[in-house]
Amino acid sequence: MGDLKSLDAVADRFGQLPLMFMRFHGSSNVEEVVDAMEYCAYVHDTELVVLDNLQFMMAMGSRE
Repeated sequence: MGDLKSLDAVADRFGQLPLMFMRFHGSSNVEEVVDAMEYCAYVHDTELVVLDNLQFMMAMGSRE
């Protein structure tokens, strides 16, 4: 039971983090994604960006 309480405490702390999500789905233009990241860094003072599914952008870049 102690582990469940620890998990709940960590989940609560994680839920308080200022997370932001971009609305890019499937193949995305790399320049548009970079522009969105730069905007977020400027407006919200973002220090860390995590890219998931980078392979979609890489596939798009190879077709251009």
